[in-house]
Order: sequence, then structure tokens, then C-alpha cells
Amino acid sequence: MYARSFGASVLLAGDEAFVGAPRTSKAAGVVYGYKRHGTVWQQVARLSADSMVPVSQFGAAMARTGNDLLVSAPTINKQAGRIYVFNRGANGWSQRQVIDPDSVGGSGLLGARLAAQGDVAVAAAPLRSSGMGAVVALARSPASGQWAG
Repeated sequence: MYARSFGASVLLAGDEAFVGAPRTSKAAGVVYGYKRHGTVWQQVARLSADSMVPVSQFGAAMARTGNDLLVSAPTINKQAGRIYVFNRGANGWSQRQVIDPDSVGGSGLLGARLAAQGDVAVAAAPLRSSGMGAVVALARSPASGQWAG
């Protein structure tokens, strides 16, 4: 049915729930999306990154704001980390953007934790600066919908 680590991260947004399974598929990871219909939850999505590799742990952390779902893969690229942005459109969820640590100055398990509200998101990078850690702020452009540090 589900692989190891199902439920390692969870996110509830109204009648939608997202469940991370970062150790699925050789630790590449997946996120399952559910929609509530009355008292029944139905799986409506299975998200994975377009360019996922083993030991990425995609789905370790998630944040949602509006129609954007940010999903981390903190152990990709030798623990540098990466954040994937999915956008919900008329045909469901699709990957819209990849945020690399080089573009936001936040390597070191980037995305170990995520939070978002409105056009602002924050991503933890606990191994940045020789383990001292950092939090990277991201902003979504109202014009393009793209996230940047």
C-alpha cells in the first residue's frame, strides 16, 4: 500500500490534506494529496518532483499558501536541499518551480522545515554556516507567481 515513512509530514488546508512519505521509492519521496467529501477522505494526487533522485527525501516538509504547495527535498545534492513549488490549476497539481539553495543562499538541508502565508515563505537550513543554521525568506512575485529569496 504505502511505503515507509508515510505521515512523516502532514499539512491540513481546509478540506485538503497532504501527507509526505519522504522515504518512499529509495528515499526519493512522494506527497499524497487528499480531498474530504463529507466524512470520507479520497486520494486525489500523488506528487513527486520532475527531477527526483534517490535519497532526496521529497516531502519531508510542506507549506501551502493560496494555490501554491511548497515541498522540500532537504537531502538532495549531498544535503544541500531544494524546494519544489507545485501550483494547483484546473487540471490538478503541477510542478511550477524549483528553488535551489544557490539561488537563495541557503544550503545545508534547505527546506528541513517550511512555513508560508500570503506571498511570504520561510525555509530552515539547519546545517548552513557550519551547522549554526539559518532561515531563508522567500517572496512570491504578484506579477509572475515565482518565488525568490
